[in-house]
Amino acid sequence: MIIDPQNDFCDIPKNKYQTPTLPISGSNNDMERLGKFIYFNINIISEMTITLDSHFSMDIAHTCFWKRGDNDLEPFSKITSDEIIKGNITPKTKYNKKQIINYFEYIEESEKEGLTIWPVHCEIGTWGSNINNYVQAPRNIWEEINSKKANVILKGLDPLREQFSALSKDNRKNKKCINNKLIKYLDKYDILLIAGESSSHCVKRTMEDLIYNSSRKDPHSIMLLTDCMSPVNGYEKNTKDFLLHMESLGVTITNSTEVMSILK
Repeated sequence: MIIDPQNDFCDIPKNKYQTPTLPISGSNNDMERLGKFIYFNINIISEMTITLDSHFSMDIAHTCFWKRGDNDLEPFSKITSDEIIKGNITPKTKYNKKQIINYFEYIEESEKEGLTIWPVHCEIGTWGSNINNYVQAPRNIWEEINSKKANVILKGLDPLREQFSALSKDNRKNKKCINNKLIKYLDKYDILLIAGESSSHCVKRTMEDLIYNSSRKDPHSIMLLTDCMSPVNGYEKNTKDFLLHMESLGVTITNSTEVMSILK
């Protein structure tokens, strides 16, 4: 399962044709290692699931959705329902303000924090939403050689809800809905390898949804490839705590080199 291996998250050298909007340090090298791993195991990998962050520009977690005074909100701001109620921060859109406040109050209760506001990223139809070529090229070869298609899952399509994990989403009634169909699909396979970006957010949330809702009897058969994922800059501790927690639950913490001996 490859989580959000998209250009906007990769620290690809910038030029006038390609500028990642939310680059994660080390992520381009992560994708290169992951691509090589797929090449080397082209006949061993039986299935491939890829999740893709997929947003509209006007998204509740994007800077351009909000204004502070006359200005757009700064990237990486964290805002709360109280700030919206007081009018310190206001949505630019004509969406129901009460509904937005209710959503903020819901996530503050469930997650004990406000909403982080990101630069516009993985906008549908843009270069940044595309799969990094280090992964896309071997994916194409894997599909051709095995006469299969990767299972591609889009997430983040609701402009009024944040969605880090493809295994769950919050509906408009502020209820968390688990994607049990996808979890059941992932449970079929004897070994499940997890890679992608970012380890501090989307990988973390996906793994939490998986481990707490899976019927898999042996958590050791879920393996995190730590050299094929990196944290959002400034969230390194989140990743460290996440990996320790997963290890305590029995998940195998490994990398793309070590896992080769397991697959053989």
